[in-house]
Amino acid sequence: MMRSKNYNTNLVWLFVGAFIGLIFAGYGIFTEINSDQLEGSEVAAVVNKAIISKETYLQALDRFNTDTKDELSTIDREWVLQRLIEEELLVQRGLALGILDTDNDVRGAIVRALIASINNEVAAIQPSDDELVEYYNSHQERFTYPGAIAVKVWIAATENDALSIKIAIQENKVIPDKKNTRLLKNIPQGLLTMNKLREYIGPTLVTLVASNPEQKTVVNFSQGRWYVVEIVQRKESITQPFDEIKYQVINEYMRYRADEKLRQYINNLKESATIKLNKINDD
Repeated sequence: MMRSKNYNTNLVWLFVGAFIGLIFAGYGIFTEINSDQLEGSEVAAVVNKAIISKETYLQALDRFNTDTKDELSTIDREWVLQRLIEEELLVQRGLALGILDTDNDVRGAIVRALIASINNEVAAIQPSDDELVEYYNSHQERFTYPGAIAVKVWIAATENDALSIKIAIQENKVIPDKKNTRLLKNIPQGLLTMNKLREYIGPTLVTLVASNPEQKTVVNFSQGRWYVVEIVQRKESITQPFDEIKYQVINEYMRYRADEKLRQYINNLKESATIKLNKINDD
């Protein structure tokens, strides 16, 4: 009874799982053969010139048998093979009807399945310590906490007003808002990365602040007015040592290799394909 109850569950699983795999007719499991290959020991079945390999059949048996420790009977084995044959027929019919060309969900599923397959290949790689260290040294920006800075910025109408603000900052005096000076209040308090700070005070001031790390204030004239920047706090960038983040380096390395392999695979497809672009009018 247990076996019969699991037939429906496994049937659904086989239909869903195999549909994507079957479509990859040159990349994966199912390939087209000629009559000379029919007697090969690696062929489990042939469906309209497409083969179901013995390896695929055995993998399907293993998946079907995961819910029990009982040995598979001849009936069980025949049932699994028949399901694979039926799935192949359904996929061939779907391709004949143009589902691959018209159904975006199917196309998206195929792309995701292919990417996952490539990622699985990369996941099997065991990088050496030398490879990891080389990757770490070549991509240290990925393992570096960026520097950050907290500032206050005043605008002054004249150079004398700007210099008076600078002196008051250096002497730790309170700087009240006056007619000719004002504090920019749109800049968030606390530490900001240089990229974020650039959004508030522009690239020129950020460059001056970054290039004068020892100074507490920066004065600059731009677009008809004076800017005074007070550096309230600095936090230098920190690159984490390799030995402390080895597992993070491994993860980044594997992601990098997966992206590299996918890009190489796509480039190979492009090189072997005939692609023609048609000019599309925007109007």
